[in-house]
Amino acid sequence: MEQQPYPQPAYQRQANSFATASIVCGILSMFSCIVVYAALFFGSLSILFGLLSRREALTMPTSSQAGCILSSISMVLSVILTALAVAFLVQLFGWETVLDPEKLMEEYMSYLNSIGGMIP
Repeated sequence: MEQQPYPQPAYQRQANSFATASIVCGILSMFSCIVVYAALFFGSLSILFGLLSRREALTMPTSSQAGCILSSISMVLSVILTALAVAFLVQLFGWETVLDPEKLMEEYMSYLNSIGGMIP
């Protein structure tokens, strides 16, 4: 029986940087779900990194699955919050006012003055 001169190091699982990037972007997407474009940007990146983390495997790592789930939830939440904000503006000022930015700003300033929210 022959001894090997150098012992083989134990197998160490390499970290999947795409899976880590997916979970980080998913968390950033969740924190930025109030800002529509940021949530969609980070959410899209998270899903992309999650898909890239598969490499040749058929399944995604758990962290990339979590990132994809977080980003999906935050993107849907962001779209819902934006739709509610637009619906509130339409209900408060009317559709024609919402479509005209200058008129919307005038109406909004007068609304703020009427409720005492802005000092002239």
